[in-house]
Amino acid sequence: MVRITSIHKEYQTLAYSPVGMGLDKETGWGTLLFSASRACTRSCYGCWTNQVGSLIRQQLASGSQWLYDGRYELDVLSSLLSSFKDNGGRLVALMNDGETLDRRNYDFVLKLAEHVGDIDLPLLLFTFGGELNNEKIQELGKAAKGKVSYSISIQTGDLDRYGYQMITMLDGDPERQKRIGRKTMEEEVYGNFNDWREHDAEVLEKTGKHGIGIHTYVNDRTTREDLESLEEIAKKLGNVPQTITSWGVHVKDTLIGRQAKLQNSGLLEEFKTGPTADLIFGDKEGDIICSYIAHGHYSFSREKKGVFGITFHPYERGQLQTCPYHRDIGTREWLALRDYLDVMKENEQQITDEHIGRWLENAVKAETMITTAAFDLTGYEHCLMRHSRKPEIDLFISGVNNEMAKRRRDGKLDVKDKEYFDNVIAELNETIKGILNQNG
Repeated sequence: MVRITSIHKEYQTLAYSPVGMGLDKETGWGTLLFSASRACTRSCYGCWTNQVGSLIRQQLASGSQWLYDGRYELDVLSSLLSSFKDNGGRLVALMNDGETLDRRNYDFVLKLAEHVGDIDLPLLLFTFGGELNNEKIQELGKAAKGKVSYSISIQTGDLDRYGYQMITMLDGDPERQKRIGRKTMEEEVYGNFNDWREHDAEVLEKTGKHGIGIHTYVNDRTTREDLESLEEIAKKLGNVPQTITSWGVHVKDTLIGRQAKLQNSGLLEEFKTGPTADLIFGDKEGDIICSYIAHGHYSFSREKKGVFGITFHPYERGQLQTCPYHRDIGTREWLALRDYLDVMKENEQQITDEHIGRWLENAVKAETMITTAAFDLTGYEHCLMRHSRKPEIDLFISGVNNEMAKRRRDGKLDVKDKEYFDNVIAELNETIKGILNQNG
């Protein structure tokens, strides 16, 4: 088999991604990441969605309709996106531990694509691919005015349990076909294979970069056959970009002191492609950073180069999250957009685009303060959770959010107060200093 890893690492990138758009070389706020609910039809090894059924029910009950159903007498989603673009935003992305194209998420996904298309911003959408057929590609492409890239997650590591979800191509191996009762990957696992290839070819012709990329993480069950098959898939799709990363660790493990270990490090080192197909960039372990986390590239500092992104979660009352995978470190209990708008509505105050813009500006300031302090505490710039070897970061951020939630319950953060945002920033600064002093 001809290895194509070096091709991906050198120049094959998704058209609408931080690397493809060159955002890693720019200053300021480059990415706004929306997080869908964790609803999913799969149960992949290493994913936590199957462990959070109660959370999924809560998220779906809360819903995302409040962003665009007119209850606040304006389109909140449109205001958010316009404010993002006015502040130099370049890319909107959508992901989560669940499946973005699950029927329970799809109404929101389509609305987001329409709104992004209306203001001429590109969309990067993450999916496991099972629902990504030609109908969806055409519908989302029309909504987003053609500027859509897809990062398709194909998991590895357990053929017996996941059968047709695995990335083994099965070609010419009747015993393996018999074992899981399937034919080839293109025919059975992803009947959408040709649809992906056609979409990629269209975007490639238009932009010179790809519209489809694939991603997997190397875990303790990943085999060489898995990764060779992944390369073969990328090749058959038209040498599309691929991203192979290490397996992370769940927040509950880091909170009790367990550190993430590099799984199958030899395979990862051999097959590592460079992060060309998602929100991560940087080639070396110490250089890999995620564009939805500050990582020293802060939006209010013009002295440092690089992209800054932030995660907004519609299904968690409009909280911001330091990382899309971890609701517990978000601002749901003390700085949620939906709470802010509800209080204004209860007081019969007319809500304007300016109000939403002010909330977003101050929410980004707050998230930047927390992340800056976390990295100053540890002297470590890396993904806060999923690839972190620094449990101190997790503990610090959880501590900040717990204290800020307490201050809100004590009435120190009153949305009706004219100085609400000033108070939030002042209380946050005091909280951060207090926790840093406690930690020496």
